[in-house]
Amino acid sequence: MAHNNVGALEGLKVIDLTHVMAGPVCTLLLADLGAEVIKIERPPEGDDSRHMAPPYIGDESAAYLIVNRHKRGIVLNLKHESGREALLRLLENADVLVEKLSRRQHWKSSGLVLICSVSAFRRSSGVRSPVMGGPVPMRTVQVSISWRKP
Repeated sequence: MAHNNVGALEGLKVIDLTHVMAGPVCTLLLADLGAEVIKIERPPEGDDSRHMAPPYIGDESAAYLIVNRHKRGIVLNLKHESGREALLRLLENADVLVEKLSRRQHWKSSGLVLICSVSAFRRSSGVRSPVMGGPVPMRTVQVSISWRKP
């Protein structure tokens, strides 16, 4: 699915730890502008958008193919040490990390120039759900960006 990276962001390497829609659309725009995007998926089922079908394009979910075009992909099990080590090796040569909003602090000490955390939901709407037994997330796109000089 990767393409010739020609554009304003040519030479920029992005690691994509997002899934479903909000994050993948963010990294899709970076890829469309020429960045090299490497999408990390979890085993065994991969990104949730792989199962958002119909419609299909061939045997794949159209939703998955649309938001992940122009990206390279790899499956890493980040619950195992070998998967985390492989991710750290990828990050050594990366400029940008885009992740699901996680409040993880361990990225702060990395050599990354830009860390972008994306969520399609705000943490809480302030409304409590009798069904969920807790706060109801509001549908919104929330982005947190950390930037440091190279």
